[in-house]
Amino acid sequence: CKNNFTTVTKKSSCGKSDTKIEECKVYTFAPVGKAVGTIKFLNITYIGTALSKISLKNIISQRGEHFKELKTGAEQSILQLFKNNTNADVEKVEVIDISVGSLIVQYMVFVKTPKVVIDKLNPVRKDEKVSLGNLEGATNPTLSSLQDFDECKERRFNSCHQNAICLLVTDQITYACQ
Repeated sequence: CKNNFTTVTKKSSCGKSDTKIEECKVYTFAPVGKAVGTIKFLNITYIGTALSKISLKNIISQRGEHFKELKTGAEQSILQLFKNNTNADVEKVEVIDISVGSLIVQYMVFVKTPKVVIDKLNPVRKDEKVSLGNLEGATNPTLSSLQDFDECKERRFNSCHQNAICLLVTDQITYACQ
């Protein structure tokens, strides 16, 4: 908590000298709401041809151009699902992981809408076809989930110092030195 203290002079009484003490500064900021979700895309095709599990594994494991297109396509598709199916002001979607089992995409969504109930924002409301870059797939609401994300548990998502106490309060994060 270096540099997070303010020196305050306490006035004394009874003729004693004034004392200087350090008080911790308290910081508050309004975070962008974050949630972590998973969507399982079914029936993955490439130019109309169904892709096998092995083909998908190869795309994912090689991390080449096809993977980058898939990742970008998934981010754009999930963002579009949020725009089409929720009333949230979504800032961005980041793919965290892609794995095979059809095609499972884990993502983090950054929501600017205040007071939104993140658990109610599942972007997949119906079976529908989506584009995933050069690939296409289908969604199913029962194969999609979304959970609120606690910024205080993950230091990289808040600006609290390592020796600070982080408190997540509705629409804001507050932290102070220990």
